[in-house]
Amino acid sequence: MNDARNNARRLAPDSYGEALVETPALPGRLGPLLRGEWVKPSGDTSATVLEPGTGQVLATLPTASEGELAQLLSRPMAVGRAASASDRAAAMRRLAEAVEANGPQLAALESLTTGRPIARTLHDDAPLLAGALRCFAEWTHLVGTADAGEPVVVPLTAYQSLLTCMDSLAPALACGRSVVFRAEPQAALPILRLMELVREEEVLRSLVSFVIVAAGERNEQRLIRPALVFADSDLDQAVEGIVPQAFTPALPGEAPGCHLFVEESIEPALLDRLRWRLGAARIGSPLDYNTELGPLPTKRALAAFEAHLTRAKSEGIAVERFAAPALLTAVRPDQIVARQALAGPAFVVISFRTPAEALSKLRATGARLGATTIWTEKAGKGQALAGEIAGRSTFCNTRDRLSPALTSGHAAFLRGETGDPWPFCSARPLEAAGFALEVEAEETPSAFAPFCTCRLIWQALGV
Repeated sequence: MNDARNNARRLAPDSYGEALVETPALPGRLGPLLRGEWVKPSGDTSATVLEPGTGQVLATLPTASEGELAQLLSRPMAVGRAASASDRAAAMRRLAEAVEANGPQLAALESLTTGRPIARTLHDDAPLLAGALRCFAEWTHLVGTADAGEPVVVPLTAYQSLLTCMDSLAPALACGRSVVFRAEPQAALPILRLMELVREEEVLRSLVSFVIVAAGERNEQRLIRPALVFADSDLDQAVEGIVPQAFTPALPGEAPGCHLFVEESIEPALLDRLRWRLGAARIGSPLDYNTELGPLPTKRALAAFEAHLTRAKSEGIAVERFAAPALLTAVRPDQIVARQALAGPAFVVISFRTPAEALSKLRATGARLGATTIWTEKAGKGQALAGEIAGRSTFCNTRDRLSPALTSGHAAFLRGETGDPWPFCSARPLEAAGFALEVEAEETPSAFAPFCTCRLIWQALGV
């Protein structure tokens, strides 16, 4: 037990001291945006944006009904397609510089409204968005201009918004395609500030639209985040990797939480370390650099998380609470909590005996997979398992190594004739940093004709 306690203390990140970020100023305009122009809402409905931790009202935003949204989408949206590829590329580079200059404000607005810790939004989310804009700017002369058609609709949820923009805004601008952001109120403020920056570029402003819709009770199927831990792995390293994996989503479409598949022989030792690590987690204001886990973004998300835990208890699953995080042990793949994405920071623990059984139980959940992590000291085993997992991104002995050149793994441009990545997607800098990148691609129908579906496998070298 003392060893587990010492491991937990060692794994806990160093304190930044008094590092509370100042509350950011709100965007100047809070209404809908149509083809780059602010418009007056046609209805009188509105929704409030609350600070998740305190419940304080931050803003009141006009919302659009489903009918108004459908009317918006029926209008021709490709006004900015007449711009040349070089002009569009130059505008995207300037927008990337503006995102970098306003990165602290964008990150603070994201943390303030979604509960994502500022250390994550400031050092990951905002820089990735700027990097994606720069990367995709180099593709405009290769892509040309996409065929006119219906605009691409991007839903923004309360869990994350800047990462979703990285996944959609930059590719759309590179293609000259119109994009409509359909945001829940809790995700709106950082994107409204981003829209102000986009409007400063005449070439790009007519390609973007933004509407706020009331957060309904849509039964949205979110991606689960599996982690497979084998007996030959470094348990301390694995715990350090999977705890942040459960606290904050890494890819668009994910929710907090981790489905943890553990080899039976090490399950007691791993759970012992994990319990101490969760007990040592720093929970607090998302604007504090010391915070590892902020509040859930909405009361609806909290209610959904509590419903998951209540359902798990009714199925006879042991539920341990650590302030906010939770640990669900002895779970079977056929139980409901194993088949659904969690709405909060929790671990669903499923044991296995062999790699084949681990894959069988993972597939038996029937869930859509987001970022998957594999922890094993045998690189060949990790690579073989990664090839069998049908998720968008797989990380071997590392986590959340996102690249703006490949966005989150499903919006990467590849050479049509050879399938090789473009030079700016080269993995050489990653290899120099100690990581290997493997890209697997297959053609799929998409709103962007030049796109392929890519599955990324990141593997730490020297393991």
